[in-house]
Amino acid sequence: MKRIVSSSTFLIVAMGLIVLPSLATAQTAATLSPDGIQQLKTSTGGAALVSTNWATGAVRFVRLDNRVTTTESLLPDAAKEASPLTQSEMFFQQHREIFGLRSYSQELRLEKQHTDARGGTHLTYRQYYQGVPVFGAEMKTHFDADNNLKVVNGTFVPGISLSTAPVWNTSAASERAVSHVQAQKGDSAKGVAAIETQLIIFREGLVKGVEGSSHLAYEVEVGNALDIREFVYVSAKTRKILDQITGIHEAIDREIYEMDLDNLVWSEGDAFPTGNVDWDNEIDGAGETYNLFSSMTAGAYLSWDGADAAMLTVNNDPTINCPNANWNGVTTNYCTGVT
Repeated sequence: MKRIVSSSTFLIVAMGLIVLPSLATAQTAATLSPDGIQQLKTSTGGAALVSTNWATGAVRFVRLDNRVTTTESLLPDAAKEASPLTQSEMFFQQHREIFGLRSYSQELRLEKQHTDARGGTHLTYRQYYQGVPVFGAEMKTHFDADNNLKVVNGTFVPGISLSTAPVWNTSAASERAVSHVQAQKGDSAKGVAAIETQLIIFREGLVKGVEGSSHLAYEVEVGNALDIREFVYVSAKTRKILDQITGIHEAIDREIYEMDLDNLVWSEGDAFPTGNVDWDNEIDGAGETYNLFSSMTAGAYLSWDGADAAMLTVNNDPTINCPNANWNGVTTNYCTGVT
């Protein structure tokens, strides 16, 4: 099999060419549970490779080292007789300290489960705190076709301790967010309104990879029918603006093609999710890559070329020796089922 060179590989290489002063001064959290990580490595015969989240110190990625053949799964061999859902619960229960997980049943809720074209199963969990969703906090477990747990990854925000009773109601938060956007946009803000408002737990610094405090907040989507779409994060205690993320599609331009560049199947502004798992993953991945370039350079380097080029993806590329994926300097290209 050829070596996989994906868009994420390109991103890592390209990032090495960009000066990122924010990283040099960033405060990173201490590893949450070194003993727990060592216990996980021991339980897999040294095969577990582990990395932690800069902002929280919690484990964010666990996989098996392909060079170590002592185990085929992150769980004991007997566990593979259980369903992926049961195995996922076992893993999170056994190793909860490395994530800062206090209660599997109360803090993780299964949001999605799907089987890929190669027979692998993938489960996605959302983090909740006292029934309130945590912004940006999502964990995934990945199984191969033989029901072996191969990878666990995602973001879990540990140590949340706050009241979930808001001081300000939804209407007050929405009004604050709309006023904030109107002040930013001036005359161009005609017709803006609060489209949707949701109570969440918002961890400052999480997106930037630095330590921060957790807040009870409202995520307010503010927009109009034309060219404004902003996600504003308003403290539910003080009505302070905690953060803001631009969501208008002109800020990013993604296109998905099937088999070749003559067959466009999705472009920015079309309905999402599409219902096609590969397309959805490719759209999400392109967005995450774009946002990483932008976030780590304060908007100085946009898209893969630094000049805000469209992010083009070809799915089910017949020129690839499957299963594989690659980056050719212009498009990311995937075999079906590898996204």
